[in-house]
Amino acid sequence: MIRVAAVSDLHFTPLLIGTVRTRLARVREDAALMCGELAEVGVPMVAVPGNHEYAARKLEQVAAVYRSAGIMFLQGGTATVEVRGEQIGIVGVKGGMGGFGEHTLFPSMEPEVVHWHEAARRDADAIERGLAGLGTTYRIVLLHYSPCRETVEGEHPEEIPFYGNSWLGEPVDRLGADLVVHGHSHHGSPRGTMPGGAPVYNVAAPVIGPHYVVLELGR
Repeated sequence: MIRVAAVSDLHFTPLLIGTVRTRLARVREDAALMCGELAEVGVPMVAVPGNHEYAARKLEQVAAVYRSAGIMFLQGGTATVEVRGEQIGIVGVKGGMGGFGEHTLFPSMEPEVVHWHEAARRDADAIERGLAGLGTTYRIVLLHYSPCRETVEGEHPEEIPFYGNSWLGEPVDRLGADLVVHGHSHHGSPRGTMPGGAPVYNVAAPVIGPHYVVLELGR
């Protein structure tokens, strides 16, 4: 049995906030502080970007700090971790918005809609490629946005389409995964299931409590 500890949406920021210029100048420092908090954990760590990493407009600088601290920061790629002779393959992407099931955003030709559509499809394709290329004992899909509606139930109904996109789950149902993990939804539900049977966990810190959730992998 292999245990995976997961948490999202820690929103680690400085206690003192200055001007916008000062805040942006401290993006690298904030990431370094976060890495310092994690440095003593002593286990392999894998992360994906969330909306706050993008909000600073300095994603690559943040990613470089995470990676320099030994954190595997995935932006559409894969990582492999070996535990007691068994390999865990992780596919990691941010994911995107657009809604779920028959209510998924219709792909019209309006520029704004095309952007959302292409972003979600691009990450869904990355999940497909990642899962297809992993020959590991276990396979995990790590996201920021949700691939199913169940784990965002609890958010305001009008906001639910902004918490994920069911296109992200299509490759999981086709190719299979042992576990799907996401964050972002602070008022959602802790667990759901893909139509193909893969378990989905919302590990946003406000949902799971003050620590982290331990998820088990085993045949």
